[in-house]
Amino acid sequence: MTGGTAGVRGVVIAGLALGALVGAWALAAGGGAPVVLPGTQPADGSGSPDFPAFVDEDGTPGTLDPPGRCGACHKGYRQFGEQMYEPYDTWSGSMMANAGRDPVFWAALDIANQDDEKHLGNVGVGAFCLRCHAPEAYYEGRADCETPWGRLYDGSCLEGTPDTRDNDFEGITCHFCHRQYDASVPPPGDAFDPDAPYLENGSVYLSRESNLMRGPYGDAQPQNHDFADSPFHESSAFCGQCHNVTSPVRNRRDPDTGADLGYRHPLERTYDEWLQSDYADPLSPEAASCQACHMPIADRDGDGQPDAAFACSTPPGPRGPGSDLEGPVRTHVFRGANTFMLDVLAGEYGAALRRTDAFARVREETLALLQNETLDVELTVPDGVAAGDTLNARVVVINNAGHKFPTGYVEGRRAFLTVRAGEDLDQDGTLDDAEVTFVSGRYDDATGTLFDDPQLHVWETKHGVYDFNGTGTCDTVDGSGHEMFHFVLNDCIALDNRIPPRGFRPTDETAPVGYAYPENPQRPGTLVHWDTIDYAIPVPQDTYRPFLVEAAARFQATSREYVEFLVRDNESTCDPFDAGCDPTQPDARPNRGEKFQALWSKYDRSRPVTLSKAVAGTPVDGPLPVPGEAHALRVTEWDPVLEGARLEFEPACNALDHAVYWGPLDAVASYGWTGARCQAGITGETTIRPGPGAVFFVVVGNNGQVEGSYGRAADGAERPPAPELCGLPQSLEPACP
Repeated sequence: MTGGTAGVRGVVIAGLALGALVGAWALAAGGGAPVVLPGTQPADGSGSPDFPAFVDEDGTPGTLDPPGRCGACHKGYRQFGEQMYEPYDTWSGSMMANAGRDPVFWAALDIANQDDEKHLGNVGVGAFCLRCHAPEAYYEGRADCETPWGRLYDGSCLEGTPDTRDNDFEGITCHFCHRQYDASVPPPGDAFDPDAPYLENGSVYLSRESNLMRGPYGDAQPQNHDFADSPFHESSAFCGQCHNVTSPVRNRRDPDTGADLGYRHPLERTYDEWLQSDYADPLSPEAASCQACHMPIADRDGDGQPDAAFACSTPPGPRGPGSDLEGPVRTHVFRGANTFMLDVLAGEYGAALRRTDAFARVREETLALLQNETLDVELTVPDGVAAGDTLNARVVVINNAGHKFPTGYVEGRRAFLTVRAGEDLDQDGTLDDAEVTFVSGRYDDATGTLFDDPQLHVWETKHGVYDFNGTGTCDTVDGSGHEMFHFVLNDCIALDNRIPPRGFRPTDETAPVGYAYPENPQRPGTLVHWDTIDYAIPVPQDTYRPFLVEAAARFQATSREYVEFLVRDNESTCDPFDAGCDPTQPDARPNRGEKFQALWSKYDRSRPVTLSKAVAGTPVDGPLPVPGEAHALRVTEWDPVLEGARLEFEPACNALDHAVYWGPLDAVASYGWTGARCQAGITGETTIRPGPGAVFFVVVGNNGQVEGSYGRAADGAERPPAPELCGLPQSLEPACP
């Protein structure tokens, strides 16, 4: 088998059965056998002769239309006051549209190419990456090229720049998706492949028909292009072509013994996770496609309900709910989980691309998906606890997503629980920082550090390289103890404790590793779709107010450890996109890893997003200290009509409540108390309605059992109490100041 063109080293693509691919990786690792990726091949002929090259209907090298051409009819036609919903507008702010601009991708690509040179024999794994992130460049033959420094797949031949539109940096474009077809049932004139669709690695087929767009409607009217109804585009399998990622060069190995497990290493399995869940079962009440969650139906008026909408600026329409036309119109926000990268892209390119509003719209949808539809957190605590004892809290985190949580790109991606606890000093039902006496899962926003602790619970998957350090184990850290993320070298999984989806029936490739999820007792043969975590929380000896526990599930797209790896292991001296850069020669400018680290710091270090939170409290059985005195009493407002006053005061220490006592001013000498507000709270603000006439008053703290001091008279004597008004006796035992 041969491939490539004279003078250019290209990726040779072969249509091999699974067994042949399993054998091919060993050749790649040992002697540089080329990467194997089926489907349509690059138009320049550098791919495999076993699969069709990308051509147009006249047989000339194929080209993909720039998105701007599609935008002529598919953007900017919403009415004033309507939410953005048009296909081009919503797509333009998505991660799909900006896959080629993603700076973490370019930093990771440098590591992949570097690992290819050092360990794989230059088999071309960079093309494996660029095929999905820059498909226009890949299929039109610009993914690989000769460079003075000899690296073929670092993006040096891409056309355009990240801050301009309609070029190779646009990522997953309109024409790329809507020109695809299922090669197992090909249209006339297109290639047939009985093994298609290939549900991994972006191994798609592109039709020869350049002016025919495939999509979900059979009743469209041709305008500037022909159309064809395509059930394939409505299926999750369409998404699965890219959202399963399998190593093209490594077999998976047992993490303990290193034994070859006989199949390629599964790097990402989002589609398979869905396929093995209730969401893929058409008879399940939970049935939902990828599109149902990630491409929400147009909501033009923003009321949270789907609306009939226009898929194009020209007839017919609207289509969808309440319309006789086929529908619905799904937005192209492709909402996922990475609000951090949306912030980076909006900040760096939003204005130049004129997409600031689009990025904001997609971020809004992404955050809504994360916080409203992804997880539920349930928290239980005992009915009471003694001061000085340990409180046993249970947190249950329920996965409502159609796949594992978290899923997708595994490097640097994690979720974790932050559990805080403490005495509710102000009794407002929430925990202020000053009230917290216990934390597990503490995260420092200023440094991007997640601190380890004995009860820390993180959801993640740790892929590694077997025997990388000569340890005879699945190594996930380098010889210096730093976490490592060698995407294209990974061949073992040391940990996968991510929460399964509902009704999960895993295979060997998707089963948890190093963590046990039990079988659902109500659904034999499936795993539970929740995780149960118990915490032992010490209650301080001097606690007497209600003790609160707060549990928050948080998601982080890019960890500090991953960013540091991208800097530490990147041997390039500069960024090949910078003019005059030869990354093999000394250069004072930053490389892509260093550039991304700067962006990570600039945009809040991928601050974790809180997805769901629960708070629970319990009374404490402990001695109640006598409250001190309230201070700084003042009247802030007087209402002569209602004969009432608003008071402010500094609450008494150790008080669980306060009472306000008053009497007529002419009885102040004898402290003739005649009225009271017995439950004035502990906020330091209250109102009283003492009635007509001048009055004197005092605020007194209590602990629910006894009152403290009413203050002292001018002669230093204690003012007399009024126990009959609020029913609490007074105690003058030593109290706080």
